[in-house]
Amino acid sequence: MKFTVADLLDQLSTSETLPLVKLEKALGLAESQEKQQLRIGIDALIRLDLLQETPDGLLRREVPELVTARLRCSSKGFCFALREDGGEDIYIRDHQLNHAWNGDRVLVRITREGGRRRSPEGGVQCVLERNTTSLLAQVERQESRLVAVPLDDRLLTAIDLPEGDASHLEPTEPAVVDVRIDRFPVGQFPAQGHVARSLPVSGGEDADLDLLLTKHHLHGRPAAPRASLRSPGSSRQDLTALVSLLPTGWKASDAPGLPALSLEEREGGWRLWLHAPAVAERVGAGTSLDSWMRDQGEAVCLGNRWLPLLTPALAKACQFRVGEEQDAVSVALELSAAGELEHYRFALSRIRPAAAVDAAALTALGERKPQARTVPAALKPLKDHLALLEQLLALATVLRQRRLAAGSIDLDLPMPALDRLGDLRVPSPDAALRGWLVELPAADPMGLLREAVLVAHRALGRHLAALGLPALFARNSAADPAESNDVAKAALALEIPLELSPEGNASAAELAAAFAATDRSRALQQQLRGSLSPVQLADQPGEQALAGE
Repeated sequence: MKFTVADLLDQLSTSETLPLVKLEKALGLAESQEKQQLRIGIDALIRLDLLQETPDGLLRREVPELVTARLRCSSKGFCFALREDGGEDIYIRDHQLNHAWNGDRVLVRITREGGRRRSPEGGVQCVLERNTTSLLAQVERQESRLVAVPLDDRLLTAIDLPEGDASHLEPTEPAVVDVRIDRFPVGQFPAQGHVARSLPVSGGEDADLDLLLTKHHLHGRPAAPRASLRSPGSSRQDLTALVSLLPTGWKASDAPGLPALSLEEREGGWRLWLHAPAVAERVGAGTSLDSWMRDQGEAVCLGNRWLPLLTPALAKACQFRVGEEQDAVSVALELSAAGELEHYRFALSRIRPAAAVDAAALTALGERKPQARTVPAALKPLKDHLALLEQLLALATVLRQRRLAAGSIDLDLPMPALDRLGDLRVPSPDAALRGWLVELPAADPMGLLREAVLVAHRALGRHLAALGLPALFARNSAADPAESNDVAKAALALEIPLELSPEGNASAAELAAAFAATDRSRALQQQLRGSLSPVQLADQPGEQALAGE
């Protein structure tokens, strides 16, 4: 089916009717079978009192007692609906699931209010979006049924298979099967599916990667649609005379392109430029390519290669290259000498990167003696820009110190130094969603780029909030004092010196700084990591400790 219940409801308003013909067009339905499926869905939603049909069209009904949530189940059969409005989780008994599976987005009706440490209870009224369309499973014979039993024991179901899949009952070598769902359970009828392929469980690294991609529904990623790219607007600020340096961190050939940096001195401080590739201007809003990119969401790193978000043609058109003019979207960040953001300005621009900055260059710069006359080989492409690079590094240090002083947290918990991990060992320069950032050494291009990106994100957030434009804001609240105190108690038991407040508390940032200076830092930082609040997305700005605000 080309649409979900959520897609259908999103097209309808509670105040204005929408004719059925326009709804079919909005959902991209042309075949008679697709329109018949829409009719079945509309009739079911009318019976649930979610829709109202009038001679003029369809109207969505307001049902305040229904709560939108995401279902989370355990292997023991306990299921909770995690509310999207941030309210208390709702306990769902197994007979109230109504064929909803773990991960599904659902509408829940609360049947019993919570109290005295008991969660509210409810039942699933409607499945808005299915999370699982394929799964890893083992084939079994249960009485007269041939079924696929999911490896994920949070999926409390079995899927009926056709007899033609009986060949997977006794594989010649240990294997699991990739099962595609043909029909979800309806009423008394169980789910149906078929085996798409068999996957060996001891086939080496490539087979393991294939299993991982299949588990997370990334193996069958749809191909990007063919599309003509737009030409960016010609009215742009010419910044080609400004020396721009291009930090490089990822090594895979299909890795996403990174921004470039420029720096100018000004009275009382600095003007730091961040230049991002002009991607959105080349893609028409609402086109098939735009929709495909929205569905994919992000580029995915697989170690030594990527599942890119941009098509090869789009990536080639917008990627920065040393010595070549390219369109960009730039932000000028007016910073004081202490690193405080005083003003910002966004502009469509054209730049010409002068040189690339990799880890080898930064390492050579750090080891170079101040009075040395020779230039190391790693620094020769940058020999005309060494002063600028040193200024960028100094400013990045100031920005990081200011961020940490404001409550942001860096933990020395990098990925293991395994070659097979490839680019996974290099953290992205934008803010992570875990509530903390990986501590990066001074000779890391991503560390240099990250401090600029965090300030640019802060400027963009202020800009959108000031204009009152609809936007998503990353909010990162401080850690729960009770959980931080538990970590502090463990540190005191290990005789780690800590300075506590008069109330006997210590902030997570203070704990991170204290742990970094001890020989037990890794174990303590891992415990601290578990107490930190992850980043939440909201439609209003709020506390952002991660970026130092």
